[in-house]
Amino acid sequence: MSFELSILEISKNTEGELLRTADEDSSVESFSIDTRTFKKGDCFIALKGTNFNGHDFISNALRKGAVGIIYDEDIPSDVFSINKNVFFIKVSDAYKAIAQLARYKRKKMNFPVLAITGSSGKTTVKELVAEFLSSRYSIYKSYLNQNNVLGLSLNILNCSCEYEFAVFELGISKFAEMDVLLDILKPDHGLITNIGFTHIEYLKQESSVFQEKIKLFKSLDSNAMAFYSLDNIYAGNVKKEYSKSLSLKTFGLLNKNDYWANIKKVGCFFTELDFWGKFEISTSLLGKHNAYNIIAAISVAIEFGIDLENCKNVLSEFKPIKGRMDYYSFGDVDIIDDSYNSNPVALRLALEFLSSCGANKLKIAVLGDMLELGIFAQKAHFDAGVFASGLDIDCFICYGDKMGFFIEALLANGVLKNKVHYLTADIVTDVLYKLLGPDIKKALLLFKASRSMRIDLVLEQFKENISKKNAV
Repeated sequence: MSFELSILEISKNTEGELLRTADEDSSVESFSIDTRTFKKGDCFIALKGTNFNGHDFISNALRKGAVGIIYDEDIPSDVFSINKNVFFIKVSDAYKAIAQLARYKRKKMNFPVLAITGSSGKTTVKELVAEFLSSRYSIYKSYLNQNNVLGLSLNILNCSCEYEFAVFELGISKFAEMDVLLDILKPDHGLITNIGFTHIEYLKQESSVFQEKIKLFKSLDSNAMAFYSLDNIYAGNVKKEYSKSLSLKTFGLLNKNDYWANIKKVGCFFTELDFWGKFEISTSLLGKHNAYNIIAAISVAIEFGIDLENCKNVLSEFKPIKGRMDYYSFGDVDIIDDSYNSNPVALRLALEFLSSCGANKLKIAVLGDMLELGIFAQKAHFDAGVFASGLDIDCFICYGDKMGFFIEALLANGVLKNKVHYLTADIVTDVLYKLLGPDIKKALLLFKASRSMRIDLVLEQFKENISKKNAV
């Protein structure tokens, strides 16, 4: 069965007006919204955003070999006459059209689809599951962390018929977003990584996060596989929230779970797990939260026919995802790059890991604001500072409006002023160099902030400068 969509199928399922086509029987297999990554043969969908308008790039897409254009505002009439072998479909709303088309194409998939959601760990669990299952199945996985309506829809549209199993992640920040995602994907199986204090700006409280995430299990057909952790405080509510006969499988660090492991040893470069008390697993994925991610992924792998020995072999080669507890060194300076995002739970875990490692090294936490916390931002940052004040960390370098409350808590709980630096992002690197000294002290640095704080750019600047210094 081909997953290619005919021009007429596309027009019908986007509720669009087919304005021109050379051959209505031709079809499309791949779609793109970005001419920077555009491939010849793609259908280009012109989206309008806050800082861009895809209609401005239609000519670029045509030059690169677009077979079709989907758009929602007027374009010059000569474009049609010049590009006679290209179809053009005008829709009322291009964002809506992508979702509608993805919903239609999903019905063509005749292989199992696993959806992964949760407050954290979604991308790592998805990547691990895909790696584990790939030893037996041809696996499609959603790209990076494309987990909102647009990202999910594009991934479905670009999934071909060659696969035997697909893994998607679903991310939300507001009420009812999960309903839309599930209506598009209609997963066969589901996994909830955890429930935590994230996306509180709109969802307001943890219990609301749970109510949104549990919709995944509610959407599944009877006898579907549903994975969650008994370690989470909401575990007891799972069975109360649906009436279907799901095949429930649990994972975590507590041995009451179906799949469990003890953290045997944690180092700066590795984590060792004792699985079921009889099977040792070593990995370069760092921290307690990654132990949960590993166990979650293993639970899926085993349930779908992959043995533990195979999982162990995969983990021995699996590398951290960029920006997620990624560990590397520049001479005597070791860096924990956890720059992708931040929330109260993830920040505590990262700080705890920094505190437990780096004996005989200067330990510095470089931190920016946690976002999407709404009215809880002040308390969340202050509480994180209280927690951090009791850890073995030599210095805190912070920037962002909300980190002021984190600093306030540090000082109120006995951290000395000379260990605390509250700066603007542009001088973070300068202060780091002063702390490391002219000869570069042995140090372990953690970089962490919410993505919009662009701490990744701060880190890149530091890496570039220290690389030059080491080369001298």
